[in-house]
Formats: sequence, structure tokens, C-alpha cells
Amino acid sequence: MGSGEVQLFIPPGATLREVTKLLYERQVISSPLYFELWARILGYQRQIKPGHYEIKKGTTPLLLLKTLVSLGLQGEWITIPEGWQAAQIAQLLELRGICKASDFLLAIREPRILNDLKVEGDSLEGYLFPDTYRMLKDTPAHKVVRLMAENFFRKTQDLLSEGWKKGLSTKDIVVLASLVEKEAKLPYERPLVAGVFLNRLKRGMKLQSDPSSVYDPDKIPVRRVEKRDLLRESQYNTYLISGLPPGPICNPGRDSIEGVVRPMESNYLYFVSKRDGTHHFSETYGEHLEAINRIYRQKSP
Repeated sequence: MGSGEVQLFIPPGATLREVTKLLYERQVISSPLYFELWARILGYQRQIKPGHYEIKKGTTPLLLLKTLVSLGLQGEWITIPEGWQAAQIAQLLELRGICKASDFLLAIREPRILNDLKVEGDSLEGYLFPDTYRMLKDTPAHKVVRLMAENFFRKTQDLLSEGWKKGLSTKDIVVLASLVEKEAKLPYERPLVAGVFLNRLKRGMKLQSDPSSVYDPDKIPVRRVEKRDLLRESQYNTYLISGLPPGPICNPGRDSIEGVVRPMESNYLYFVSKRDGTHHFSETYGEHLEAINRIYRQKSP
């Protein structure tokens, strides 16, 4: 057992077995059986309180149980939507009084945190897992960042492992998932969109993902993508660069990550929005152009 402080959140309704599993996974306890035994001996199995805790590794089971049956630290419920950029998350956290936006954006680029989490790149954009968190006001930004990034790896480890077996790196998976997240709004389309991107990569084609053309790590897009954006000079603009952009363009949810790891096999190389939340998929450029013309004729006044 290593030393250090661990932040964890015990959700309402969690059973003793679920709490034990969480503590073991976070390396707070070394023996789940021993911890559960003491909880039952003391009659604490139904008295553990939900809430946000800060616990030192190596805390004895008795002291740990006494802490968990007291009221957990209260905090703010914060929901991070799928597909948000780090800049949007930072703004929300500041509005809710959790930490300063500027501190958060600095923390996601902190080399020590990146190294600890073994994240390739210069930012945790893409690894700030969309979820509902309980956060304390005036929490140091680096703790908030670690909480969200560690949650990412806990919630996606099975998918990442599956992707590695297919020759995809963690970074490849997250970058592709961020593009899928921005393109596909409906869960059933995500494996299809991911399949198109993977097909294009195999053929050496540019990905040409519209959302990549307006991505800026420090700014939130304030309008929809326009044709002129597709020519905007940017290392993230997949209309101009070959292959993947240097990093994710948003923080994808599990469905988009699953879409990349388990794509739908097809011969599709193109897709266009039908402007109702769905897309038309095509195998050839000619079919793609026909679909564009048909969709825009139908939608014209």
C-alpha cells in the first residue's frame, strides 16, 4: 500500500460490497475480506454514509469505518456533458465556485499530472470524463483535474484494453472518439461514424471532420461551422492535415469510445448531416455529392 491522499465519492445507495470494491480499486484497503469482516462485526454494513471523502492510504480499517459512518463531506453536484471542451468545463466550475477557470486550464497541462496518469500529449483534454461529480467549493484545481481524469481511466479501462489489442494507442482511441462525439449525436450512429474515419485512415484520406476546423484549446466556439472555417489554418483542422489531429477536440463519453473500439464494419467513406440529428452514409464521392444535393434541396425554403 502506498502513501498519499485519495479522493473518492460514495454514491447514495451503495452497498457494503460496492464500497469495499471501490476502496480496494483505489488502493485504500489491501484486504476486502478483512474490511468487510470488521464492518459486519461492528454492525456498520448499512451505516456507511454517501458523500465525498478524502482518505489517506494506509488508514486502518477501524478508523476508516468510523470515518465512513460519519457524514461525508458535502459538496456541489456538477454534471459534465459529453462532448464539452476543457474550456467549457473550466467556465462551469468557476461559475459554481469549485475552482478558477484559469487554474483549471493550467492544471490540465501540468506535466506532473500528465506523467502520473501516463497521458501522451501536453493536455488532459479528452480525458476529463463526462459524468456527475460531487465537488467541494474552493477545491484546488489539480485535485479536480485528477478526480475527473482518474474517473476516465476507471470507466473506460476495459475499452482501452480492447483497443490496444487492435493496435490502437490510448491517444488514438481518445482522439478518434472526440471526433465521433462531435459528429454523431445518436448512440447508434457512433460505430458507423467511427468506421468511416477508420476506413479513411486506412486509405490515407484526410478525415475532413467539420468540428475539428473550429477547435481551439483555449476558446469555446460561439457559432456553427461555416465553409470558410474548413480552410482555417490549424494543426487540428482535418481538412488540411493528414491523419489524426495532435490531440482530442473535446471530452468524449463512453459510447463514443466504444464506437471507436467496436466500429461497424462497412465500405462507407463519407457521411453528411441530414440536418435532423442523423446522417446519410455513402461509399463513393459521387453518391456523397448526390446525397448532399438531395438533402439541401429538401431543406431549402
